[in-house]
Amino acid sequence: ERAFSGLRALEMVRCVVPAEAEGALLDLVASRGLTAVDLTASRVSAAVVAALRERLGAALTPHPPRLGTRPHELRARVRFGALHLAGERLDAAQLSVIVAGGPYPEVTTLVLTNNPLQDAGVGVLARCGAFPSLTALHLDDGGLTASGVRALASARGLERLVSVRLGDIARTDDDGRLDDEAVLGLVRAASLPSLREIHCTR
Repeated sequence: ERAFSGLRALEMVRCVVPAEAEGALLDLVASRGLTAVDLTASRVSAAVVAALRERLGAALTPHPPRLGTRPHELRARVRFGALHLAGERLDAAQLSVIVAGGPYPEVTTLVLTNNPLQDAGVGVLARCGAFPSLTALHLDDGGLTASGVRALASARGLERLVSVRLGDIARTDDDGRLDDEAVLGLVRAASLPSLREIHCTR
């Protein structure tokens, strides 16, 4: 269909493209003359990715980063203000390398889903001040406990943060009381004055 006549870039993050829709996706990119496509964390066949890569070159993301990625390479991956680093096996040490190359004022959404950050990685993020424009933060499947949530509550440089996704917070006591108190600490955190949404699975 010809909706969105000015469409030039397409972001399809965490989507599934079934076999019967592959041709339609390729036709869309060709017929509309799209100049950038983001398929971060999406399930797409290797054949479609190869065809899109041939047409779009570097404008097709994601590009698998090397551990210890240099800051300018990270900035090249930012699309629509979002930096997607989901499933990149980043731990606290590797995140420290990334934030040391900051700040990244162009990033408004940071997706760190499915990385072994643990509480130490969240602590690095909370102390770094490298994302002054951040409004959305995704930490799902990062191995957080109440300790990491408390570190986030005392973060600096995240005054614009509106939404945070915590995923499953690992239990630190039998009844979950400490975990609940840690999440409530985010609600009350003076360092997060813009926070409006907290998502967690329990």
